[in-house]
Amino acid sequence: GMYCFDGSNPTVNRLTIDGAGTAGIVCELNSSPTITRTTLRNINGYGMHIMRNSAPHVSNSLIYNTSVTAFVVETLSQPMIEFVTVYGAPYGIRVTNTSAPTVENSIISFFENTGISAHQSSYPSLSYLNLFVPASAETAVPLEGTATVTSEVTGNPRFVNPSPDDGAADFSLQSGSACAGAASDGTDLGAYGGEIGEW
Repeated sequence: GMYCFDGSNPTVNRLTIDGAGTAGIVCELNSSPTITRTTLRNINGYGMHIMRNSAPHVSNSLIYNTSVTAFVVETLSQPMIEFVTVYGAPYGIRVTNTSAPTVENSIISFFENTGISAHQSSYPSLSYLNLFVPASAETAVPLEGTATVTSEVTGNPRFVNPSPDDGAADFSLQSGSACAGAASDGTDLGAYGGEIGEW
């Protein structure tokens, strides 16, 4: 994976990390990289672990088939996460220890336990999000703790081919998707929305 530490702020574009252990990307101790058009898949742990006053800007990226949590945000961290698609993780985003991420225009779906949870004096800013839970996930909940969403978009995102075990998975949206044109700027929610669009 990739480890950003002690104020490191690289610009990362079109990175794929497949099969990392523990975490795909770690941002620790005042690290604020810019991460765009990045795919993290088959991670045995966390997709991204953001901690100790770090504030990365993550946009137009995919995280799928992680064994624990797509994003962990803790210890005074304030990342910007926008136009991201998360699929199939047990937990989508877990926020703890006085952290305040901004998460918007994203799809966090098909999780097994909790879409977004916030605890320990953490107050994320959440808007224009799809937190789809399929009927088969009987115990899954979209939000937990202090997490609340403004302008939540409900309904199935209808991905083209969301098979999490397939390197050729396609997370663009089918016709009739609830997430099409539903972002704050009128583009699609998720990894292929915003100014960048398809990549």
